[in-house]
Amino acid sequence: MSVELVMRVSRSEDERLSGTVRAADAAVPREFSGTLELLRVFEDLVPIDSDDEEPGERGTR
Repeated sequence: MSVELVMRVSRSEDERLSGTVRAADAAVPREFSGTLELLRVFEDLVPIDSDDEEPGERGTR
């Protein structure tokens, strides 16, 4: 399963990435500050696909 994400990213004076991410079809963005928080937001926004297919294989069989 793939999810289209909309991101607004900036880099602070101390070189830390921060911004917001939301699913394209969602109205409420999730804020993050730092790469680890960004990855956690990705994990929350992208559901676990219960199929045994490899990424990119959906619809190719």
